[in-house]
Amino acid sequence: MQKERHETPSSRAANDSLRLRPRPRRRIENLRLQGIAAALGELSRAHMEPDLAAMVLESLGLSVSDLKKAWADPYDLEALQP
Repeated sequence: MQKERHETPSSRAANDSLRLRPRPRRRIENLRLQGIAAALGELSRAHMEPDLAAMVLESLGLSVSDLKKAWADPYDLEALQP
């Protein structure tokens, strides 16, 4: 005999939050893009090479909006703005 399962508001919210999380493959891709943003932001700010950072970003076939979609740190993105 099986028990009926009743969904409580807290379990419903937990299920909804699981649906909002990126899938593992997407999460790995986001982490990769966040790392790229951090490295290029550092290149742009600390090494005073914003043109080189922009050129590397372009050579990777990426844009600042791609990095934004991957939840890159706004501090890093600020250094990459044209």
